[in-house]
Amino acid sequence: MKCACINAAKPSSIWRRGFAALRLVLPVWILAVLPKCPLCVAAYVALGTGIGISLPLASYLRMTLIMICVVSLAWAGWTILRKSFPTATTSTPRL
Repeated sequence: MKCACINAAKPSSIWRRGFAALRLVLPVWILAVLPKCPLCVAAYVALGTGIGISLPLASYLRMTLIMICVVSLAWAGWTILRKSFPTATTSTPRL
């Protein structure tokens, strides 16, 4: 006879919880700090790296960052919703 506590979830470590929080906070922070004009993006890249980029490249970089942030937020939200509402296949079997 198996004990139900064997299948119980182990408590997560502080590193896992911190990484889970970072997955939500980092895209929101990037979206909040990301400048609206491509000229400012080019200036930030030049200040941060010392490499000058063109305006079209800065525009593509800005749109790519926005898409990456939106996709990662959607994925994190989907993961949270999936864990919040377990399905019948993920529940523990009845004895």
